[in-house]
Amino acid sequence: GRAGFISSVLTLLFHIISLTRFNARHRHLLTDLMALLPHTHKESKLDTKKNGGYNLLLNDLAELHSCNVVFFLEARKRGQDLYLWLSLPPNGPTIKFHVTNIHTMGEMGTGFAGNCLKGGRGLVVFDRSFDE
Repeated sequence: GRAGFISSVLTLLFHIISLTRFNARHRHLLTDLMALLPHTHKESKLDTKKNGGYNLLLNDLAELHSCNVVFFLEARKRGQDLYLWLSLPPNGPTIKFHVTNIHTMGEMGTGFAGNCLKGGRGLVVFDRSFDE
């Protein structure tokens, strides 16, 4: 690539859909994350029972979609506990967060309206004072 050029980060968002685990507030958190992050690809379902663990499957899906970062939401104890896994595939590191006190952007008011620059490009204008 070009010297000094930083490629955009494509983020892969996962969650487990289960009627007893993933509730509406968790789904709102996922849509709010998609609104805040500029380049996301959402995968709707991840079957964890067929595969022994998440690691290989998440790495394969991230490679398939050319994603640099993986956000994985995992609900446990019938929706009581929500965990957010952040990973840089394929070699890590990986960090796990316990998510508490979820509030949607709509509840927070107009100050958190989302990423206003999503999909936009910067505009630079030079006037005469630049040459002086």
